[in-house]
Amino acid sequence: CHLDQLLATLTERVCRGSPPGVWVSSTDMFLTVPAVPEIDWRNFQGVKVVAVPASISYARQYGVYSVDSQGLVQDILYQSSEEEMQWCLGPDGKVPLVCGVVFFSCRAAEQLLATHVTPPLNACTYMGLDSGAPALQLSLFFDLLLCMAQAVTEEAFVAGHKTGAGAGDTQAARSARTVLWKTLRTVPLTMAYLPDGTYKYMTSSAREHICRLTPQLGDAHSRGFCQVAHSSVEEPRLLEEGCSVTNCLLEGAVVVGPGNVIQHCCLQGPLHIHSGCLLTGLDVASSAALRSHSLQDVVIQGHRIRLRHLSCKVFTLSG
Repeated sequence: CHLDQLLATLTERVCRGSPPGVWVSSTDMFLTVPAVPEIDWRNFQGVKVVAVPASISYARQYGVYSVDSQGLVQDILYQSSEEEMQWCLGPDGKVPLVCGVVFFSCRAAEQLLATHVTPPLNACTYMGLDSGAPALQLSLFFDLLLCMAQAVTEEAFVAGHKTGAGAGDTQAARSARTVLWKTLRTVPLTMAYLPDGTYKYMTSSAREHICRLTPQLGDAHSRGFCQVAHSSVEEPRLLEEGCSVTNCLLEGAVVVGPGNVIQHCCLQGPLHIHSGCLLTGLDVASSAALRSHSLQDVVIQGHRIRLRHLSCKVFTLSG
C-alpha cells in the first residue's frame, strides 16, 4: 500500500530530527526519499514546507516554490508559465516542486488552531456546521500558507487571485483570508529542499498506476521491489520479470507476462496474461471465463456487493 510506504518515508527519513510540532501530508502522491535529508532545524520557528526537484515541463502541471537565498518562501506558483518558473531554477537546473508535505511548529500550529472559533473560519469545522454556518473549504497552500509568503500582498491574497485557491472568490472566502492574514502573516515560512527526493502525483490513468506498481529501470521508487508478496504461486517460473503479484493464489500454469499487476486474485491455469494488465478481485470461476480471451492492456476488477438481501459480484472491464 502506498500509504504504508509514505508513512515509512516520512517517519524514517523526512521527519527525523524535527522539533515538536505537527506534520501534514497529502496522500495522493508517491514520495521517494532514498536517504535521511539534511534539514537544518536549528532555531527553527514558524512553518517549513518540503520540496523536491523537478523539471520545468513536469512542474508546470503542479506548484512550485519561489524562495530567496535564505530559504524563505517568497511565493507559491501554480501551473505557471515557463518564463515565470525560470526565476525558481536552482543550481541543479531543477525547480522546487510542491510535494504536499508541511511542518508546523508548536507555536504556528497553536496560532492556526486558535482561529477555529473565529467566523467565518469556524465554518471549516464541525463547530460552525453545527451552528448552521454554510460549509467553507480552504486550501492548505493558497488559503493558509500563501499569506506567509514574503512577496505576496494583502490585497492579492484576500482577493484570491491565485489560480487553484480552494475557497474561491466568495465573500466568505475573502473574509476568511482576511482573518488568516492578520493571524499568520508574521509566521516565517521556509523551505526544505530534498535534492534526492522524487514525487509522482497519482492520476486516474490505469497505465500510470500499473507503472507505479511494477519496477521501472532507473526509478528510485522501484528500489527494493518485491515481485511476489503475500502470495502462493504453484509455478513461479511462469512469472516473467517486471510483473507484480500481491495477495494471490495462482494454481497450475498461470503465465504472467511483464508489466502486469495481479492483486487479490485466485487464478487457475491454464491461463496466459500477456502484458499491461491490472487484475484485481478475480476468483477461480473468473479464470475459466478468461481462458478464451487475449489478456493484454486491460483492467479487470471484481467487486463483491452486499445490499441488504442482495449479494452479488460485479466486474468492471476497461482497456
